[in-house]
Amino acid sequence: MAWNVWIGGGPALSQEETYTPANVEIGDTFTLTFTDDFGDTVAVSFVATAATVANVCTGLVAACKASAHPVF
Repeated sequence: MAWNVWIGGGPALSQEETYTPANVEIGDTFTLTFTDDFGDTVAVSFVATAATVANVCTGLVAACKASAHPVF
């Protein structure tokens, strides 16, 4: 009988998802919540300082980069 054994030699792959904020108003809070491989969740938030999609996207990217959680 043959046995399949995973040796983990393949390249690491990232998961990518696209989100677009809508109806942005100054003071709106936008939160991204991620779940890691162990089922733990971590969230990053940004409060819009301008009523633009670009403001929210830039703020959320900065919040992700500032996080010390390994999911980022």
